[in-house]
Amino acid sequence: MHTDQAPLSAPVAEHRFACAKCDQEAGLVQLFERPEGGVIIRLSFTSRLTLGVPQDASARVRDMILAGDVQALYEFDLEVASFYCPRCHACYCGNHWVRWDVFEDDAGITWHDSIRGCCPLGHERMLED
Repeated sequence: MHTDQAPLSAPVAEHRFACAKCDQEAGLVQLFERPEGGVIIRLSFTSRLTLGVPQDASARVRDMILAGDVQALYEFDLEVASFYCPRCHACYCGNHWVRWDVFEDDAGITWHDSIRGCCPLGHERMLED
């Protein structure tokens, strides 16, 4: 996760992924560069995700984003492509995912564990951990 560092400049790569059902935006993935490596910011119906990218993977991630290769982004980190169904090979917006929160309980303490969802064709997956 990104911590308290200097503000990010303009992204070096950005791609808006459209919903296969309605063509609305399903997600936005951006890559920002820093001397110590990249920072991915993903905006989708699940949340805003900020994820550090090791310096040796930054160029590869930049190329994935510029190419709009959502499958490669999903394989890199499934949360980066939270809007993507790998079984359909399609992106969907929040209006087309059925999603729910998963809570865990340990010794009487309950916490939010993840977000799961089903795409319009009924394929279930974890959207965020």
